[in-house]
Amino acid sequence: MSFPEAVEALANHVGIPVPKEVVAGGRQFEDQQDLLDILQEAATYYRRQLRDHPQAGAAADYLKGRGLSGEVAARFGLGFAPDGWDNLLRALGTDEVRRKHLQQAGLLAAKDGGGHYDRFPVIASCFRSMTIAAALSDSVVAYLARVNPNI
Repeated sequence: MSFPEAVEALANHVGIPVPKEVVAGGRQFEDQQDLLDILQEAATYYRRQLRDHPQAGAAADYLKGRGLSGEVAARFGLGFAPDGWDNLLRALGTDEVRRKHLQQAGLLAAKDGGGHYDRFPVIASCFRSMTIAAALSDSVVAYLARVNPNI
């Protein structure tokens, strides 16, 4: 199932009309598969951070404190965006095309003076648990974040 088909099916399921043009932030994606691929790579990156980052223990404790087991975290694709302005950029933004896709996907933002920064960890010293939303086709299509200023 393609991304537009997944959106259409999900919208029909809940009774919401969908515009026929696929856009994000007012821009049409040149290659939709590249967008889906970069979203999946970012999801994998954030999930890996929840397992391997030096702050992963605090992140896992936070999730457990909210009643979420490791099994639930895995099932729902929870991840962790560590403190910093360019973690995802350094991990995935290895060339200009990839940085463009990350920005189009809403995962990077443009700096006023040029360059980019990670969209999610924009509040210093905050833990963000990442929930990755999937369409009916199991493609990553969106990210949701929750800030915990206590970590």
